[in-house]
Parts: sequence; structure tokens; C-alpha cells
Amino acid sequence: MTAKATSNPVGMNRMDGLLAWWGFPDAIDNNELEAQANRCQALVVELNELFRNASSRQTQALSTANEEFSRALRELVSAREPGEVMAAQSSLLMALVSELVAQTGAWAELSQRLYDCCSAMARENAAAANERMSRNAPGTPKPDADQPRNAEAA
Repeated sequence: MTAKATSNPVGMNRMDGLLAWWGFPDAIDNNELEAQANRCQALVVELNELFRNASSRQTQALSTANEEFSRALRELVSAREPGEVMAAQSSLLMALVSELVAQTGAWAELSQRLYDCCSAMARENAAAANERMSRNAPGTPKPDADQPRNAEAA
């Protein structure tokens, strides 16, 4: 599913009015708002991919553990000697421990990737906010209404 980028001048005028009412005139221009929405959309796509991969890894680990557990259980049921019973119990325990290790590794990797993804988004938002604040600082001259705000429009 792909999102189609469109511009909404009526919505932007309403947003400008709302921001002005709250005391932030010219706090966000249309390009910044669109860039923020694009960053948010990219974050959602990246998180979706992360969770899909994590789910796939969990499913694969569970399937492998189920096969190992079934095999170890069959060995336990068919055991006749005390040594065979102990070996089957050890196999059963190994299957459980290996599943625990696989799931813990998958959760640790997911947690690390989520941290990386969200901290990158937070850094980008902080940098954008710092840049916006430096532009709107009291000593900074405001752009004239007759001149375009960015170099692309010039």
C-alpha cells in the first residue's frame, strides 16, 4: 500500500489559523508540515517491517521448537531403559531451553531495532524543532510576505 502525496491548501490555512490562535504565527509552514507527515509515514512503514520480521522469526522459532519438542517427547515415551529415559528428558529440556534462547534473542533484537528507529525519529524531530526555533528567534528577521519562504519557490 502506497500513500499518495497531495497538498491541501484549505487544511493548511486552517492549521496556520489554529497555530496563530495559540500564539505561534508562522510556526510551521506547509513544507515543514508535509515533511513531518512524511517522516511519520516512513516511521510507520519501518515499524511495520520490524514487527513483520519479528513475527516471522517468532513463528519460525516456535515451529522449530515444536518439532524438537515432539521428537524428544516421542523418545521419552518409547524409552525402555533408565538411561534412555534420562537422555529423552535431557532432549526435552534442551528443546525447551533452545526455544527460550531463540525467543529471547528475537525479542532482544526487536527491542534494539525499535530503540534505534525511535531514537532516530526523536533526533530528527529535535533537529527540526531546533532549526524552527532558531528561525523564529526574537532577533532573527522574519521573511517578507512578498518573498517566497524557501529557495525552491524562488
